[in-house]
Amino acid sequence: MKNNLFGLSRRLSPGSVRKMMPMMLNFGSYLPMVMKAAVALKNMERVPELGWNPNAPHPFYEKEEKQDILERLEWLCKEVMVDPEALINKMPEAIGRQYQGQWAYYAISMTVASLSNIAFIYPEMREENLKKMPVLIDIALTPTIKLYDTMKWREDAIESLDGRKSHMTYLSILAWMIGHYKLTGGDGRYDALYHKICDALCRRMMASRDMNLPSFPNKIVFFPDMMFTPLAFTIYSRLYDGKYSDVVERWSELTRTKWLDPRTGLLISRYYASGKRQPPCGS
Repeated sequence: MKNNLFGLSRRLSPGSVRKMMPMMLNFGSYLPMVMKAAVALKNMERVPELGWNPNAPHPFYEKEEKQDILERLEWLCKEVMVDPEALINKMPEAIGRQYQGQWAYYAISMTVASLSNIAFIYPEMREENLKKMPVLIDIALTPTIKLYDTMKWREDAIESLDGRKSHMTYLSILAWMIGHYKLTGGDGRYDALYHKICDALCRRMMASRDMNLPSFPNKIVFFPDMMFTPLAFTIYSRLYDGKYSDVVERWSELTRTKWLDPRTGLLISRYYASGKRQPPCGS
């Protein structure tokens, strides 16, 4: 942890480091809780019958639970459905303009996914949620939100769909959002763009050496980003007669045989052009 923090400090300006120090130091207050959780997990016996009984009442239908979920959704939409520049400014200043833009984009995408998920849990919310999803997708399509990607690749991700550069994080998450909109019952306003994005991602995956695309021009494959591409294809396959399902299966098989950490069996975090791998850094 200490080495990571000092490595980060070398990459940030002194002013940024000063702003982040309280956050870094506060991490120590969580260590006792993390250690207790680790011990509990280590001592926990495997319980095969653990799981959700499909015959039991759906917990999301409880009145208080539903009210809590809908209140959280209302708050989230109020925070995210704003002017793109205002949304970016809500992100931590210390991470810099590029990553503020990327985090804002993630916030948009997760809100779209929330609207879709909630529409399936509470069908009476579907029409209302379908009105909000295009607003969020349109925000994601603005040059202001796209700028984090444009800054790195030096070209617009949408205008260069016939090109060869990856743009994987922006395009796969956009396709994932449009897929959620379509899956929830959305109209065809994004259909032409949706088809072109998925076609471009598939073509670029097939042209790569191992079906993985880098997040940015540094050629690092970051799996938490890359996984959005097969996720987007999986939704597309459900909508369009299984198209790209073979691509998802080929990528999955390659991943299972090549990119799992031998010690834990989990997916590695990233790998570099040099061949170096970073072990899992999440659950």
